[in-house]
Amino acid sequence: MAEEEEEVGVGGAAASAAAGAAAGAAGGAAAAGGDAGDLLNVPDAPLCATVCPVPTHFSSLVRPGSSGSGSAASLNSARPSMESPRRSSATLTDSPQRHHTHAFLESACPSCKPMLLDLIADFEREKRKNRALAEENRRLKEQQLNAHRELECEEERVANNLFVKLEALAREKADLVRNVEAEEEYLTNTLSKRLANVMSEKVEIEQSLEAEQEKIVNELRQRLELSKNERLRLKAEKDQLAEQVRRLLRTLNNGQNTPPRVSRESL
Repeated sequence: MAEEEEEVGVGGAAASAAAGAAAGAAGGAAAAGGDAGDLLNVPDAPLCATVCPVPTHFSSLVRPGSSGSGSAASLNSARPSMESPRRSSATLTDSPQRHHTHAFLESACPSCKPMLLDLIADFEREKRKNRALAEENRRLKEQQLNAHRELECEEERVANNLFVKLEALAREKADLVRNVEAEEEYLTNTLSKRLANVMSEKVEIEQSLEAEQEKIVNELRQRLELSKNERLRLKAEKDQLAEQVRRLLRTLNNGQNTPPRVSRESL
């Protein structure tokens, strides 16, 4: 529908140009010839001399592939090929406007027909150019759509890859966290057991040291007690010996003062 509207617009432009050219040709003829200006008042004057009213749907005369050679035979052989904006198909016989346009071209003066045929050929070229541009536009839109689809597929692929990598990283992180927690728990339990063993060994060592110290103290006390007793015993023996020595000395002193008495037993 958009392509048909463009073709109709180009046809309208061509028709306007044809009308202007025909009017210019008529004005030139009126200025050049003495009685040429009276053609406007002559009833049997050619239709193109009376301003050449070109219909709005001038483009209906153009057919794809027309030669545009500028001959009347090519004009008569022109058939409508563009669909009407409101009807799916139309021919020259069932379109009053196209019939009127064809009749207008048939009634145009021979000097205007080559110009009109040139305009028709130009319009054919413009229409082919418009079709080529429309095809190029359609192709570009299709390429753009394909590129957009490829871009969406690439974005989806990259997003899926990133999601997979994120999931893998999350699993790896969870594994690392579990491993760290397990290692921390193992180290905590091991250190706790070792600390408990060290504390128990410390208590045992302290108890053994206390027992050994008490044993040594008891032994020292016993030895001290024995030493005291031995010293007292020796002191008592010393006192006894000193007493015996004093007695002996006293006895000796008494024996020197008196003669010794001889007993019968000694005799």
